[in-house]
Amino acid sequence: MAGKRDKRNCKNKNSTGHRAALHPCKMRKNPLRPYRIPQRPHIQYVASYTRPVPKALPVIPAKLPVEVETNAAFPQHALSSSQSVSDYELAGRRPITQDKECCGNFQIHDFPDEPLQLWLLGQHLEAVLCQISIYNSPSSTGAVEVSAMGEELAAFVVQPGNTGTFTGTDIKKVSIRFKEGRPAYIEGKYCISTSFLIKRHPCPDECDYE
Repeated sequence: MAGKRDKRNCKNKNSTGHRAALHPCKMRKNPLRPYRIPQRPHIQYVASYTRPVPKALPVIPAKLPVEVETNAAFPQHALSSSQSVSDYELAGRRPITQDKECCGNFQIHDFPDEPLQLWLLGQHLEAVLCQISIYNSPSSTGAVEVSAMGEELAAFVVQPGNTGTFTGTDIKKVSIRFKEGRPAYIEGKYCISTSFLIKRHPCPDECDYE
């Protein structure tokens, strides 16, 4: 039929018996197989395929663990390198940080010989931070003087009907007394919040501290 190509002409051999070039309809789908174009049988083509190069991923630096000796409750109070390790560690243990709060009422009659002690730091402990709050009742007949003793002595006076507060470090004892040197009546409330380190741990073979 004119105008149409007969598929029977697509043979591997021509009329002379020689092997002819592959017709496009007989080409395999393998792109790496050599083939020839019928219009140019003397030129051999090889189809090739190159995979696209993937984009380079950003390099993320590995995070190395860094051991820093800090205080979890108060990061601003870190242990300095000048402090002895033996004071804060025993048998491979780290110091223990604890938070405690001591609150109560006080009442003073007449004129005592010694100041009234409200709070005392225990043995083998180091106060990292101490917050003191003293309330002097309006019914008191005089002012109360509060003393916070540590490396340095800090004192403040609370008048009747007022509340005095103080925040310091390395506080070992808190006491109160009359401001005036005459008999009086004082009552009020106090609250002392502390965060301290336990510097020494009991040995596993002994019951007492070193």
